[in-house]
Parts: sequence; C-alpha cells; structure tokens
Amino acid sequence: MNKQRKYGYQPVQDIIENDGRTIRGFVRRLDTNQAHALLAIAGRCPPSPQLRAELPAVLGKPIELLFTKSALDATYAYRGERGVSRV
Repeated sequence: MNKQRKYGYQPVQDIIENDGRTIRGFVRRLDTNQAHALLAIAGRCPPSPQLRAELPAVLGKPIELLFTKSALDATYAYRGERGVSRV
C-alpha cells in the first residue's frame, strides 16, 4: 500500500539513490532518529532541526536541494518518544 506523502516526493531520495545507496541503509548511518529520517525523506513529515543540519553536511548539498519548499516551510513538532512524557 502506498502511504500518502503530505509534502510530496523529496529530492533527497534521488540524491541518495543516485549515489548507489538505499534510503534505509543511508539512514542507518545518521546520528538522528531513524524512523523520523525515513518519514521525512519519504515526504510524510517535515524534517527536524537535527535532520536539517545533518543531511547537508553528510551529502554536501544545501538543504533547499534536499527537501521541497512545503516540507521546509512546515513546522516540525517534536512528539517525544512513545510512552515517555516530558514534564
């Protein structure tokens, strides 16, 4: 089943795959939450501040070439870890 992409197809997918890597394999190397990185790269949520900083450094490209304007303009809302509340 194809999941809806709220922010559309993200250019970072092509950049990663054109380097001969899989998205999942690439994300495993990042120092950010892997589940979030997969969702953001798939266009299902906006990239977090950490992902916005890390991806350009790793890929050597500006963030504007990695994500669509709608994804970058969206507000990232941290929802915490499941079962953990911040008080």
